[in-house]
Amino acid sequence: MSSYRVCQKLHFFVGVCHADDLGYLFMNPATLPPPEHSTEMKTVKRFIKLWANFARTGNPNSKVTDSLISVLWKPVEKDRVHFLEIGENLTVGVNPDEDRIAFWWKLFRFAQRK
Repeated sequence: MSSYRVCQKLHFFVGVCHADDLGYLFMNPATLPPPEHSTEMKTVKRFIKLWANFARTGNPNSKVTDSLISVLWKPVEKDRVHFLEIGENLTVGVNPDEDRIAFWWKLFRFAQRK
């Protein structure tokens, strides 16, 4: 799912880059639409549905489970960051990169003591 990847030349970064989703949401003459039954087209339809649900109701989830959005993406809580991983399948999780974030919080607290 990297047809519209902004950071194609930055292979040392893991995952997607800021604004990679825009190529899926806003087609233009420079980007050909993906084939109808491709993973990319399914992703386009998912993005549109998530964004439309959120714009309409403030909640990206569908009221009913369907073939596009088959998971429940919970809101962020005080100490739990619920996330939605968008790939060939949708996957929900909690506290991504928790060890890396803990490192930066520890460094931040250390720097505040100085």
